[in-house]
Amino acid sequence: MLFAATFFLVFVVANENPRLATESQTSPVEPVRPRLSLYCTLSRCSVFQKWAYSPLVPYKDMRVGVIAIQGDFEKHISSIKACGADAVEVRTPEELQTVDRAIIPGGESTTVGMLMQRFGVAEALKTRVADGMPIWGTCMGMIMMAAEIEGRPSQFSLNLLDITVKRNAFGAQVHSFEDAVPLDGLSEPVLGVFIRAPIVTRLGDHVKAIGRYDGKIVAVQQGRCLGTSFHPELTDDIRLHQWFLSL
Repeated sequence: MLFAATFFLVFVVANENPRLATESQTSPVEPVRPRLSLYCTLSRCSVFQKWAYSPLVPYKDMRVGVIAIQGDFEKHISSIKACGADAVEVRTPEELQTVDRAIIPGGESTTVGMLMQRFGVAEALKTRVADGMPIWGTCMGMIMMAAEIEGRPSQFSLNLLDITVKRNAFGAQVHSFEDAVPLDGLSEPVLGVFIRAPIVTRLGDHVKAIGRYDGKIVAVQQGRCLGTSFHPELTDDIRLHQWFLSL
């Protein structure tokens, strides 16, 4: 009975959008988004995951590495698994070699930058991205991916996005907030969780602003590199994770 119900839910989800996100996406076209609230609840259940991730789920064979040096990496792992893909913690260059794409979560950029260099993860990430691996940075992750950090010319960054970012642009930790953020290509806004969030103050020629909040750029894309100021992983909305898997 459980198997039959699970199969039905996965069949509905997979057929809601005929574009199964296996094609390369260069803009955030609306990905597969389950309309069934029951599916959204069950998708985070390990029993459901065991039965549900059949070939009908387009991300079944993908493996995402979440940089687990600091920050909310467990939440990203849960969100990726809710999409139907595999997700693992990455702390070394060897572990990075086992994944198809990577996420840099929130945290403290100065500390994470030093540790990335010490463990060899920074150079490994740059090499993999140069070879075409998709990567997504959320909050601090976007700071780490930036070419320039306002007011901190000597701070290490990966220089994967041709942007300048401003740290703590909305204020300190006590000024954290949540609000709707419209994104290009998505029919409905996502809920943005802003915690000491940065903004983008300069865009390179090949970088596209895909999301703004209060007139400020909070989401960007450059090829297969994605950066967001906010934390989608702290909500139950997995659309951005689904889109990242389709890059």
